[in-house]
Amino acid sequence: MLQRDKVSSKFNDLITDTHLNFAQDVRHSQIIPTMSPEDSILLQKNDENSKDLGYMMSDGYSLSVNRDTEKRVPSDEWESSEEICAEISVQRIAEGLGRNMHSYRLGSDGVVRRYDIGDACAKVQQNKELGIGAAGLDGFGNLTRDELASSLENAINETVSAIPNNRLDKKMGLNDQPIFIDEMDALAEFVRQPGFEPYKI
Repeated sequence: MLQRDKVSSKFNDLITDTHLNFAQDVRHSQIIPTMSPEDSILLQKNDENSKDLGYMMSDGYSLSVNRDTEKRVPSDEWESSEEICAEISVQRIAEGLGRNMHSYRLGSDGVVRRYDIGDACAKVQQNKELGIGAAGLDGFGNLTRDELASSLENAINETVSAIPNNRLDKKMGLNDQPIFIDEMDALAEFVRQPGFEPYKI
């Protein structure tokens, strides 16, 4: 078996195991009508001295584990590596804010890649100060349905507009690169460690 296939198999096994371990908390949804429905779960692991902020704990890690439940319809707009079938995202939480984020993605080409998003909160804050992008998602709990739909549309447009730069980064080996067995094993060890619990939203 090729290393690519071993990584893909272990990645799928990790998602299956996580969904089975938290079966009653897995959500089946289709957030965006044009996207495939998916099974997803959001987990959190709190630092020892983390404080309860009411909506989340102040410090720790959040973990999102998602997989499409239907095969995606091929699109001329996306490369096969960009047609994400499954994803595990890891984000550091500091003082109630999402910070360093890494997204492990299985594309329809069968390759698992790591996309380093960086400090997402800082980027949102920068966009907010500039009055651009998906800054409207900040404080989304207070938005009306129309405002939330508009913010989501802005976020999608921002993602689409970033595609050329993201593809260039991938071509130059700067981001969105395949992972190997050792990194896959480290990811599995992190996800399976004791302490992760479902978000109570």
